Amino acid sequence: MRRFIFAVAVFAISVSACSHAQPSSTATPLASPAALATTPLPEASSSPSEASGAASEASASPETSASPEPSATITATPNPNLLEQSNGTIVRAYPTGVSDPASIADNGFDPIQDTSPRSATFELPGVASIAYFQANLPVPLPSVSPETLDIAVSTTSATSGFQDIGTMRTKEDGSPQRLVAGVKARWVRVTSQSGVEGPTFQRLVAQGAFESRPAAAPIAGIYEQYAKVYDGGAYVPKVNDTDRFFRVVTTPDGSTNGMFCRAGVSFESYPGSFDGRYWRWNNPRDVDNGILVANDEGDRIVGDGMLLGRVPSGPDYCSPRASGKGRTGVLILDYGGDTPFYPAENPIDFRAYRFTRISDAMMEPQMLDRASIAVLNRVCSDSDLDLAQGRALMQWVAAGHKLIIEDADNCTKTSYALVPYAFKTSNPGAQGTRGKHLIIVEDDSLGSADPADSHYFVDTKAYLAGHNDLGDANTTTSSDPHWCGHLFGTNLLNVNGFMQMYAQYQNGVIIYTGLDKDDSDNPQYDRLEHLQMELPVGVTLPCSQKISLSFLVEPATTANYVPGRLSTPRFSMEVLANQGWSGSLTIKAVGDLAASVSPSSATMQGGSQPLTVTVTIPKNAHAVPHVIDVVATTASGTTADATITLEPKEIIAKKFTRIRVYGIHFDVDSAVIQPRSESVIAQIAAILRENPHLRLRIEGHTDSDGGAAHNLVLSQHRAQSVVDDLVHRYGIARSRLEPAGFGLTRPVKPNTTKANKALNRRVELVAL
Repeated sequence: MRRFIFAVAVFAISVSACSHAQPSSTATPLASPAALATTPLPEASSSPSEASGAASEASASPETSASPEPSATITATPNPNLLEQSNGTIVRAYPTGVSDPASIADNGFDPIQDTSPRSATFELPGVASIAYFQANLPVPLPSVSPETLDIAVSTTSATSGFQDIGTMRTKEDGSPQRLVAGVKARWVRVTSQSGVEGPTFQRLVAQGAFESRPAAAPIAGIYEQYAKVYDGGAYVPKVNDTDRFFRVVTTPDGSTNGMFCRAGVSFESYPGSFDGRYWRWNNPRDVDNGILVANDEGDRIVGDGMLLGRVPSGPDYCSPRASGKGRTGVLILDYGGDTPFYPAENPIDFRAYRFTRISDAMMEPQMLDRASIAVLNRVCSDSDLDLAQGRALMQWVAAGHKLIIEDADNCTKTSYALVPYAFKTSNPGAQGTRGKHLIIVEDDSLGSADPADSHYFVDTKAYLAGHNDLGDANTTTSSDPHWCGHLFGTNLLNVNGFMQMYAQYQNGVIIYTGLDKDDSDNPQYDRLEHLQMELPVGVTLPCSQKISLSFLVEPATTANYVPGRLSTPRFSMEVLANQGWSGSLTIKAVGDLAASVSPSSATMQGGSQPLTVTVTIPKNAHAVPHVIDVVATTASGTTADATITLEPKEIIAKKFTRIRVYGIHFDVDSAVIQPRSESVIAQIAAILRENPHLRLRIEGHTDSDGGAAHNLVLSQHRAQSVVDDLVHRYGIARSRLEPAGFGLTRPVKPNTTKANKALNRRVELVAL
C-alpha cells in the first residue's frame, strides 16, 4: 500500500448490501479464548508454562479465561494484531507528545517527558472478539516503580461504556506479558503509569478476529485520503491537497476496483476482491498489492500508510461525464481522463450518439445497460478491469452489442486477456510519422474500396495523400481464426499487418482499430470512424481475409466486360507478407476464363511482391459473371487468394418469361442501389413502357454468406428498392410491379465456389 502515501485521494464505492454478510458455512470461527491465549506471536513466549505465568501475573478476573466462544460470524484478519492500522484501526486519543500516533501499538509512548498516567484509545473498524492482549514492558530499574498497563474495552463509544480487563506489570526478566480477555470490543483504551521518564511498553497486541460488517451498512460514496489525520492528541483528519482522488467500484459478487483520479486525469487501477470488510487489491501495471479495511459505518477505509474518509463530493472525472444527445448510447472506457476520443469530441459530426466517458477501472456493470457500443480507448491492457467488470463487458457483447478497441500512440505493448480471441500488436508509439500503405482487403459494412458503393466507399488513396500518421498505426497478428481483416497497411517499424479487424462474438461483434487518432482531421479517417460506429450488430460480415494468414493477395477487383467482344484486360495485384512473413510462393490464376499471372513465383522476406494478371475473354463467353481466383501457395500448402470478378454490361431482351439480371448492384449488406445500376434499371423501365400490359415480379436472390434469415430479409428489401426506383425515377405504376425476396433458397449453382456465389447473387425478372 506504500504507493498511496504521497497522494490525497477519493474513493467512490458502490456495493450491494448482500455482499457484506458472510455466510456461516464459509466463515472462519474464532478459536476459544483459552486456545488463542496460547497462540504465539512473533517475540511472544511460545511455551505453555510461560503463557500461564503471564496470565497469572496479570490482574484479570479468573472468569475472563472461561468466556464462551463467540457465536457471531468472524472475519479472519490478515494481520494478527487488531490494533495495527493495517487492520483498519485508528487512534482516537493519545498523549500530545507522541510524534506518530499510528505507531503507538508498536512503540508505545516513547519519547515522552510527562511521567503522569498516559492513555491512548484505539478505534477498531468493527466489533471484534478479543482473546488476549499482550505487550512488552521495560525491565524495571532499581528504586523506580515498574510500569503498569491498564486495559479497558468498550462497545459503546470512544469515551464511555468501558469495561476494565486487567493490568499488566513489568517483569524482572522483561518477558512479554499476556492478559487473557475473551471479550468483545470496538474501542480499546490503554493507560500506562510509570515512575520514570523514558521508554514505555512496546509491541502491544490485541489478538482476535472481527465480526462481519452489518449487512445493512453498505459502503457507498466518495472517500478522500487525508494528508494529516492526527493533531493535538486527537483524530482530526485534514486535507492539504484536494486535487487527487480515488474512486472504487464494488460489485455484489465482491469484485472490487479502484482508480486514482483527479480533475481530468485518472491512472493506476487497483482491481481486487472485497469480502465485506477487506479489499485485497493488486496494481497490474506495477505488480503491487495491498489490503484496505472498511469500518462498520462505511465512512472510513484504512490501510497501512493510508486513511480514507467519506466526503460529500469529489472531482467530476471521478464520475461519468456525458456529451451528445443522440439515441445510441456509447460507453467510453478511458485510461487517463486526458486521453481524447475523437467522436465524443465532435458531437455535431456524431449527433446520432450519446457519449458517456469514465476511466476503465471505474466501470460499473449497470452502465452497460444504457449503451449499445463500448469503447476501450487507449487502455492498452484490460488488466485494469477486475474479474466482474471484464465478465460483465464480454457477456454484454455476447448478448448483441459492439466493443471497439482503439489504442494507437499510447501503448508500447498491448494485452487484452478478457477478449476471447487472442491477438498481439506491433506498436510504433507516438512518432508523428506518415504511412505509405493502406488497403481495404474486403468490401463490407466497415468500408468499401468500390467508388460506386456510395455509402461505404473509403478512398484509401486520398487517406494516404492527405495528412496521415499511418506510420504510428498499430498492426495486429493472431492465429485465432475468428479474427477477420479489413484494413491492411505498413507502419513505421516496416511491419505489414492488419490495422483494422473484427470478430463476431456470439450475438455481438468486436472491432480492433490500430489507426492513429491524430488523423482525425483526415476525412477518410472520419469516414472509417463513422462506419465502425454505424456497423449494425448481428450482421454477418464476409470475413474473406483471416488475420491468421501468413500473407495476402490483394486487392479483390470487379470490372465490366462487353459480351461478344474479344478482350484481354490486365489487373495489378500484389502479395503482401503479414507481420514480416518470409517464404517462397507459387502463384496462379484459376477460373472459367483463361488467365495468367506474372511473376508466377516469388520469394518473400516481408514486404510485398507486385503481380500482373492478364485475363482473356473470348467472343463466345456467356453473358454472366466470371470469377478468376488468384492463388498464392507455399510448399507446405498454405494459401491466400483474391478474386477478379468480371461482370457483363447487360442488354436485357425485350421479350422474356424469366430472365436473370446481374447488373443491379447494391451497397454492402444494404438495399441501397448503386448509381452504376441505373443503366440496367432504365432498360427495365423502357421494356415496361413498350409493353403497357406487362406486369413483372422483381425477385432478389443471394448467395449463402450471411445466413438464411438475414439474406431472406435483405433480398426482399433489395427487390423492393428496385420497385421503388422504377416507380419514383421512371414513373412506372406500382400496380405493375411485385417485389419478392428468396434469399439463398433458390441458388443457380451450389454455393461451393466464389464463381458459383457470383452467379447466385442476382435479380430475376418474371413476366406475370
